[in-house]
Amino acid sequence: MAVAAGETVPEYYRILADDCELANTGVLPGRPEPTLWQPVPEESANGFAAALVDTEETPSPHWIWRETNPRREFHFISLLEEYRAQPLAVRCLRPLEALTVEGSDLVNAAGDRIGRENWDVRVVKNLYFQLENGPRQDSNLLMKGGARDWPADITVYYWLTIYTPAGTAPGLYSGTVTLRTAAGGEQILPVKLRVLEKNYRPPAGEWGMWIPGHFYRPSKGYCRNYAPEWWTPERIVDYFRFWKTRGFTSPTYSGWYPQIALVDGEIQIDFAEMDQLIAAPAQAGLTGQAVIGDTLLFEYWAHAAALQIQSSHQGEIPRRGTLGIRSDEALSCLSSGQPYGPLEAELFTAIMKKVMAHGREAGWPRMIFYPEEEIGNQPFKVAGYDFFMPLLRNAVGPEHCITIDNNIGHMNDRLDRGKRDHSRYRAYNAWDQPAIDDAKQESAAIWTFNRGFLRSAWGHYLQRIGATGCHQWADNWDGGSYGVWFNSIAAGDGKVLTSVNYERAALGLRDLALLRELADLGGGYAAELAQINAVVQLDLLQDRAQKYYHDLKDSDLEARRWQTLLALSRAGRLKIPLLPAAAPAPALVSAELLTNPVKFDAVEGPWLESCESTGMRLDGLATEAAYRKPEAVAAVFHWTKEQEARYRSQAASEEEYARYRPSPYRVAVTHDCRGIYFYFEAEDPAFSTLSRNRRHDDVAMWEDDCFDIFLQPPDGSGVWQVIFNTAGQVLLLQDESQPVPGSGIEVATVPNDDGIGYRQEVFIPYAALQLDGMPAVGTGWKLNLGRELHRSGQYTTWSQVVRNFGIGGGRLTFVDPSPEIKRLSWGNGRYGRNRLSGEVKEADAAVVLRSPSGAIYRTESGAGGEFELIFPVSAADAGTWQLTISGADGTVWRQQPWEVTPPEARVKVLAVSPVAISGDRIYCDAEFALGNAEENFVVRARLLDGNGREFPVTPLRLTRPEKQRLYIATTGLPAGKYQLELFLDDSSSSAVSEESCRILPAAW
Repeated sequence: MAVAAGETVPEYYRILADDCELANTGVLPGRPEPTLWQPVPEESANGFAAALVDTEETPSPHWIWRETNPRREFHFISLLEEYRAQPLAVRCLRPLEALTVEGSDLVNAAGDRIGRENWDVRVVKNLYFQLENGPRQDSNLLMKGGARDWPADITVYYWLTIYTPAGTAPGLYSGTVTLRTAAGGEQILPVKLRVLEKNYRPPAGEWGMWIPGHFYRPSKGYCRNYAPEWWTPERIVDYFRFWKTRGFTSPTYSGWYPQIALVDGEIQIDFAEMDQLIAAPAQAGLTGQAVIGDTLLFEYWAHAAALQIQSSHQGEIPRRGTLGIRSDEALSCLSSGQPYGPLEAELFTAIMKKVMAHGREAGWPRMIFYPEEEIGNQPFKVAGYDFFMPLLRNAVGPEHCITIDNNIGHMNDRLDRGKRDHSRYRAYNAWDQPAIDDAKQESAAIWTFNRGFLRSAWGHYLQRIGATGCHQWADNWDGGSYGVWFNSIAAGDGKVLTSVNYERAALGLRDLALLRELADLGGGYAAELAQINAVVQLDLLQDRAQKYYHDLKDSDLEARRWQTLLALSRAGRLKIPLLPAAAPAPALVSAELLTNPVKFDAVEGPWLESCESTGMRLDGLATEAAYRKPEAVAAVFHWTKEQEARYRSQAASEEEYARYRPSPYRVAVTHDCRGIYFYFEAEDPAFSTLSRNRRHDDVAMWEDDCFDIFLQPPDGSGVWQVIFNTAGQVLLLQDESQPVPGSGIEVATVPNDDGIGYRQEVFIPYAALQLDGMPAVGTGWKLNLGRELHRSGQYTTWSQVVRNFGIGGGRLTFVDPSPEIKRLSWGNGRYGRNRLSGEVKEADAAVVLRSPSGAIYRTESGAGGEFELIFPVSAADAGTWQLTISGADGTVWRQQPWEVTPPEARVKVLAVSPVAISGDRIYCDAEFALGNAEENFVVRARLLDGNGREFPVTPLRLTRPEKQRLYIATTGLPAGKYQLELFLDDSSSSAVSEESCRILPAAW
């Protein structure tokens, strides 16, 4: 390193491989997400556009910035001997030849210099894998930057790291990152680096990944190979040297495959491979205090041996000769269909005592064993844990055992096995507050796993739960077509290929080091630490948690890091001189609009169409023609996402996963002038086996085997849930919680002739849903359908949900029975003007609306029969309009009255940045409804500080309604707390943020 005499390139960079040859390298076809981002003229001339991308964003060659003006300046805050990093995206507007990305020297006002040798530039290596559920793009591994060619219309993801050597003078350093191509294209991005006079020290703890407990080998029986070909004894120490540079300290091994034998009544184990794997972390200098590993082979071998002993030796362990059971013949109780018993207990105990004795002789570090993981996933896992964990504790001691589970924060049957079993080590993938409190009360170690590779997961989340250990699934794990987890590659010659995932996790551990230091200061800083850690939400489940943490912005995470450092400065842990006062606040605070609507809502789910019927008869036979329309039938139902994840984790292939498919059924829908009808047809199970103990209006109806219907009309009455069992007993809930007795809902049930499966038809009067009559054609409701079979643990829905049954994303549209009209949808638009759209059988059909005042609005269908008519509605025109739809020859297909209401004009603040560094931008998520306003509507805003002082914001022209994100600059604003007020240009509608935004003193 050229910045100081005697400095050399740090191991952090030296350990990294430039590249390695891998199969399936390339970019799968795909389309970028919709965005209104456009390159500026200079970028078009260069042939590429470059701007920063948030660290938590998932790299993809088809990703494009959602902002119209993405960030183009690097900001870093660094301690001494610390590595800071920032991703950079490059959108290739045409084929690029020899694109390079290089960082310059960084210089402060006194002329002190951080040499350009302290930069490291990596670029994503695009791979793809053919999995059973289709091909998957994997843009994660990082190769050396250098001069590389790229095709047009993809986004190239770079990872830039800057190191601050020991002895660097504190202060504010400036420089550039320059991108160049062989054709002469050039873009220069400014860099600001704030160096603080404090040395970085990594946080102590057990940090690592789940990795194979065996080297690369052919699969045989139970001993299935999961290791890639580079997972060899020659490269394992280099792999852990790489871990050390990133702050990881201890591994969790899965799949130890030592050869076990029973010879003359004694257990014999070949420990050679285990010895190598267990010794490697310490040989590489890792500082962890433990190595973690499973005991599954020992359990399953004991079971296979016990079955052999029972069948061939009258249940007595043979004291002479060799029992012919190899390790690859091991099997679980699920595979054998037989329970574990006393022989398994005796053999397993002997194995574990042998393991511990050998470990002491070989000088192993502290070993921590787990008999099962994610125990609640399936009954055989529960059986294995409950049988072998007590034996394990007795054989090796409770200090060598860990409970690794997912029944906290995920499963319906919440069970804290660590608390129940008084485990000293507890690793849960979704801690909740009661489990945290119980672990602390018992002085149990709080560990976690499977929270992802995000910076926030390895920093703020670990501090929030008080974790002293974290092991993420997985690395160097080749699950074949089920899944591949390559987050690093030991490439040979002492080099390792790193990845975005490892680098993000390393950033998180650096956050954790500072958060821990603040926590160690005690009560005087507890409130501020809680505010900093408010970024963590413990109650988020699976997909919501993933979306929430992936949406976190670098500006938010860096602001929280700066807030932590300022607090440590006040405590005397370091000195942070404040920068010179910023220029006075501008007369108008600048702002910009993220014109691509923010995706706050779930993706639209499945849909059904209900066609009006006449002469309906509730008999459970479904003879009505409307039930047979394909658009009226739902035949595909899903496990909850939790159950699907559980079953997929148990299945080794898609064929094996298919064994877990839910009991099949189908549902059809129709309606008449009195109400809505649903027809349910279940193929199994035997009708006589179904529970039907509850009676009408029983709030515990869900405890029976039953069907569920969720309905949400657009009238504001909330969500209605109809639950009915196979005895035709019904419970109606409003807002999914308030019972509504005497609903008038009727159910007809008809068992199949052979007794297997049954049919049910349900009639729901409109009055039960507080509706006056039949919905108008084109009206859309939210809908979900579900089934609960409690004995077999089946919980399935039409529109998939995460865990608890609910409305989901399904839709029900009331359609016109006229064959000429295929689809009709109307509404006053959640965000804007009244809108009528649909599809008819031919082009050039006329759609005409006439208002009460005589105003006429007209459109014609296009080539495919689609049409859309947007029209304003004044208060005077509210009421009954007339709709006429006619064919091109003038034939009137439909003529009907239509109740139309004026759309609302309003604005609502949904969220603002809780904290920001002065000079950075804050965001505001807001919902706009424009009423009858035309496009390009002006939105105004102002910031209010704690003294009531106003800072007007540049007016913004809103080109479309819906939920939007606004970015507001903070340059020149004094540090302090602010509230944001938004208001519409032509009305008194306004909204003030409930939460304040804290602007911190400038760091750059």
